[in-house]
Amino acid sequence: MPERRVGELVKEAKDPDWINSGSLIVEAVNLLGRQLAQGGPGFLLVVRQKADHREILGMVTLDEILAKLEPTAWSTESDVPIFWQGQLTEQARELFRKEVDTVMIEPEYALNHNSTLMEALHLMNSRNARMLVVIDGDRVVGMLTRQHLENEIISLAGD
Repeated sequence: MPERRVGELVKEAKDPDWINSGSLIVEAVNLLGRQLAQGGPGFLLVVRQKADHREILGMVTLDEILAKLEPTAWSTESDVPIFWQGQLTEQARELFRKEVDTVMIEPEYALNHNSTLMEALHLMNSRNARMLVVIDGDRVVGMLTRQHLENEIISLAGD
């Protein structure tokens, strides 16, 4: 049996959940929480709705949201962060009021839908990319994530 191509993995995958650009981070966290509870992929596509289609702008995961929750107060003496009780809650609530666009990862690399899975893996590994835009000509047909490749490896082990 010939190896599948990038486009086949994207087509087989359940369409990922999405959130509109400009939505609040709190909405994304709630969607991600429900998605993860149902065994979903753990990311949301950030899209801009245009008439009858959605333009993919990027993706957001809880990792990006957590990365934005760094200490905001620093000691001037030793460059050691200062922590206090309730800091995570306070900063999370502040972050929740911002737009999801401030924490999304923008797609940096595109791959043709006929590309091999090894090409996709090489591009992800060499460029430290967590997702690739999959294109057919000038049309975006989906997003390939590391999870797609992980699932493919798992399925190969079962053969």
